[in-house]
Amino acid sequence: MSSTRPAPVPGAIAWAAGTLAAFTACAVAVAGPPSAAPDGDMLEFLGSVDTAEHGLHEYLARTDLDKLAKAPAKPPPTAPSPPAAPAPVAASRGNST
Repeated sequence: MSSTRPAPVPGAIAWAAGTLAAFTACAVAVAGPPSAAPDGDMLEFLGSVDTAEHGLHEYLARTDLDKLAKAPAKPPPTAPSPPAAPAPVAASRGNST
């Protein structure tokens, strides 16, 4: 039994090549050239976000960060077990009319 592959459809190859070219052009356009220097105002803002919090420097001064980094993570809390199923109701045998 011989297995032969069907010839590729020229339109499909052209479509794939065009799609690849379009995605490559979009990626280059979005990335653009890198800026010469970072924005100083943005860096100042980002640096002030964490340091503006009251008491952060005192917390960092009294906390051993290396110890915290090496401590094992706490396991996630376990979900409570589901409630027990209710007892089955016995069927009545008498006729109550």
